[in-house]
Amino acid sequence: MEMNVINQSGRRYWVPVLLVGLLVITGCEPAEYRSYTGKAIQIDFGAMEGVTEDQWIEVEDIRFTHTQDMYQFANETLFLPTSQVEYENTLTPMNPHEVALHFASRLQETMNIANSESEEGPVYQIKVVQDLNLYGASLLTLRVEEGEFTIRTSREYGIPVQVVE
Repeated sequence: MEMNVINQSGRRYWVPVLLVGLLVITGCEPAEYRSYTGKAIQIDFGAMEGVTEDQWIEVEDIRFTHTQDMYQFANETLFLPTSQVEYENTLTPMNPHEVALHFASRLQETMNIANSESEEGPVYQIKVVQDLNLYGASLLTLRVEEGEFTIRTSREYGIPVQVVE
């Protein structure tokens, strides 16, 4: 008889342990993206390293995907270059300053189009504060006057992003 009591209490002990273990394992799965929410968010293109195909950055719901194909990012609005682009069958390093300028102009263009097409007023209140200069500074700050906005990136994104306000 005592043996049954021990087995039953042993089972009662393992059930909660297994449930907690299962919750810990499923809760520790890495997210598919990183999310940054704030009033001002900086993107440091100067520290751009190892940006590869299919990495992406999304400002609110505007997603830019990185591609190695120079013609694709040159001709299509929602693409950005990787750290190296293919040009005439040769991989060429990309200047981070150019990537920052490309991103800022394409983001502003996309937001302006969406805002002008909206009948309910501006959709995007984000301002691109270009901390960019001809000497290669490649720090870009996006800011809103009221409220907050969100930037998401692919999990292994090769350009540092941080909330500054």
